[in-house]
Amino acid sequence: GGGDWAVATETGRILIFAEPLPPLATDSYKLTTHREPFTSILQGLKTANYWPNLLALQQARETSCDEALLFNPSGHLISACMANVFVIRDGVLLTPPLPTGARPGITRAWVLRHRPVEERLLTSSDLSHADEIFLTNSRIGILPAASLDHRALPSREVSTMTGIVRHA
Repeated sequence: GGGDWAVATETGRILIFAEPLPPLATDSYKLTTHREPFTSILQGLKTANYWPNLLALQQARETSCDEALLFNPSGHLISACMANVFVIRDGVLLTPPLPTGARPGITRAWVLRHRPVEERLLTSSDLSHADEIFLTNSRIGILPAASLDHRALPSREVSTMTGIVRHA
């Protein structure tokens, strides 16, 4: 509402901030693993408080990467700073389960409905042996990663395993 903060409001107010977003380098999207265990009191919740995620993202960008993958203190993959993560390993499509701290995103849910996906705890070993990795969120859609920690990954507009087409 408007006016004095101590006065009860009868109607709410919605603020919308809009800004142009630069296009993504879809053929060279580079991931890195965030080296410190990631903890957040709001972990797994869709809130506007992304401060810890933004710090991890800033560190990734300081190493010339586009995004960082976050792990909980138990060493299990949670997500990327601003997206959910899917891994293809030995022909199986995998993603972290929500209790790790992954967010219940719209695009994540779409992939889970349309493809056979195994939700399981994933470690850095799973990532180092990944055939493909892709990220999902409402802004980027489905985005294949070109590399992880400077190891090249297949970067395709259509995943050979899933048939998922990138639709950003």
